[in-house]
Amino acid sequence: MPRKKEDRAQAQRIAQRLGGRLRGMRKASHRTQDEISTAIGLTTEAYARIERGLSLPSFPTLMRLCTALDTRPDALLLEDAGHDGGSADVSSELAVLNGELRHLDVKVVRDISRLARTLRSGGSLA
Repeated sequence: MPRKKEDRAQAQRIAQRLGGRLRGMRKASHRTQDEISTAIGLTTEAYARIERGLSLPSFPTLMRLCTALDTRPDALLLEDAGHDGGSADVSSELAVLNGELRHLDVKVVRDISRLARTLRSGGSLA
């Protein structure tokens, strides 16, 4: 019997972590719960329960969430390893950045892209 209690507690922790990340990514993309729920085919109430950490989505719903928020499942589900720049942290940050970039002028987005390529290649900003 202790195993089931541990499983429930773990599922609750996962649901809360997932819900918090979904809320953060949704807000970063400047979209409402209604817009996300429509995009993934759920009622706003059902999506709100997921975002509040009260329920876990099915696997197909999780994949639709990833598509709608332009992220990967690991960014939503995996533990942050002390914010060490692991793939989940990077995916989460990229999703937030993508939400911000959607609201910028195309020229600004191109400039940011060039800046990222320069930094990646070890170039200098000076």
